[in-house]
Amino acid sequence: METFSEVSLNSHTSLKLPLRTPVEWNLVCDLAWLPSLAFSIFFIGTFIGQWLYILVMNRFGRRVSFFTFLAIQCLFGVLTAVAPNFLYFTVLRFFIGVASSAVVSSPLALAQELVGPKHRNNVSVLSQSARSLGFMILSIMAFLVRDWSHIALVTTLPFFAFFLYWW
Repeated sequence: METFSEVSLNSHTSLKLPLRTPVEWNLVCDLAWLPSLAFSIFFIGTFIGQWLYILVMNRFGRRVSFFTFLAIQCLFGVLTAVAPNFLYFTVLRFFIGVASSAVVSSPLALAQELVGPKHRNNVSVLSQSARSLGFMILSIMAFLVRDWSHIALVTTLPFFAFFLYWW
């Protein structure tokens, strides 16, 4: 059952937005704080993931550790899209957080090593600019793709392309 809320953009237009997740998982009233908790747990995962990534990278090398964490991110990203309840969603997001810190930091370190000391600042700025652009595109995607499970898939599937770098 889909619940909709009508949001008036101006006096001539209205837009119907699905409110599926808060109602479906009962994240309203007394439980309205739970989505914030899920975000916090994701960022705890990124903190733990960075330390874990350093340990794995020092033992097995950057390539193996990057692809291991990439596989974790892809697996748990797809599983997030089919999460049956808030608890599973939050646990899966924690593991995505663990993997995402490695997936983000590894290519930046590799790019800085490839260009040499003279261009490292430019590579860092370019990398972070691309990340900012990605966040802007995510906002547009979230506007166009209303269902959270579809957004989870749409934001996870491009990471599978990185497996082509194995060779």
